[in-house]
Amino acid sequence: MSIALMTQAWKMDMPAGRKMVLLALCDNANDEGRCYPSVAVLMQKCSMGERTIQQHVAQMEVDGILKRDMRAGRSTVYNIDPRSLCTPAESAPPQNPHPPPTKSAPPPPQNLRDTPADFAPITIKEPSIESSKKRQGARGTRLTADFVLLAKHAKAANEINPDWTPDEIREIGAMFKDHWIAASGNKACKTDWDATWRNWCRNEKKMGFSSKGKGDGSGWRSNDQATLKECERMGMKPLVGESMYMLRERMTAAKENGGVPPIKGMSRIAAPTEQDAPKSKPDLSAAKALLSANRGLTGATS
Repeated sequence: MSIALMTQAWKMDMPAGRKMVLLALCDNANDEGRCYPSVAVLMQKCSMGERTIQQHVAQMEVDGILKRDMRAGRSTVYNIDPRSLCTPAESAPPQNPHPPPTKSAPPPPQNLRDTPADFAPITIKEPSIESSKKRQGARGTRLTADFVLLAKHAKAANEINPDWTPDEIREIGAMFKDHWIAASGNKACKTDWDATWRNWCRNEKKMGFSSKGKGDGSGWRSNDQATLKECERMGMKPLVGESMYMLRERMTAAKENGGVPPIKGMSRIAAPTEQDAPKSKPDLSAAKALLSANRGLTGATS
């Protein structure tokens, strides 16, 4: 077996079947490339038929890779040409290596005062000079816990509704403060709390707020406290189990009836009706006495 020939055979560019036959020949050849395996041996090593082996050997003989020496009555001798197994790169004459690159001339010195970067436009964004207080005002602030109504707030409320008393304005201010202090999220931040107060007063006027039931008398429906005050003023009392909605409906009916509450209660706990009341047993004493008298008359006649 010639390792050198087999190494060169692996590098050959040829069909797989033909390379297999060449490797089998190199496996039996010496370093000079002489070998004489039988066709049966080549068939067993390459797992091919006899005709296929003969075709590959004939083609390699045409390509000049090997030569056959046919001997009568004896095995054929195959002479593999080692030079035919060399790749074109290996058989080519050595070439001179690439010459080293020539040293280029150093670049001319540049004038650091006139570099293109000095004439380029400035692309860095300058920092904002806007004060933090102004930016915070643009985002809005929350209502402080120590908020109190001032004279300007009372004046704005009286301009919106001149009928409001100072006590009513203070009560509206308490509701305004409790609402916005308990609120959360971005909606609880305002940029102008004075304008927010004026809008709050306008909404209260639309709802008819009045602790004394002035105007159309619809202010007592705005909240539970106002409803209870109006109920006390009318001389009415909530019924057992009566909801605020049913109390307001009963008070509305009383106002439409000239201040007199309706006779039938509007409580969710209904009073027992005549049909639901337990019925007493009828008095049958008179009927029993009449029946006894009739029996006595019948016995005397017989």
